[in-house]
Amino acid sequence: MAAGLLKAGLVDELVVFHAGLALGAEGRAMLGPLELGRLAEAPRLRLAEMRAVGGDAMSRWVR
Repeated sequence: MAAGLLKAGLVDELVVFHAGLALGAEGRAMLGPLELGRLAEAPRLRLAEMRAVGGDAMSRWVR
């Protein structure tokens, strides 16, 4: 659902929490397929904020 909302241009802000873990292929994808034919078709966001939250990090991206 998140990928569909992002692809449809219905997302104004994306908040991502990052942990200092390297999960590799065993981890879960943040988004489902966006079905992009070219990199230029990817939704473009700009970094608005980044800060530490405990031992992790939070980044806030806006359209």
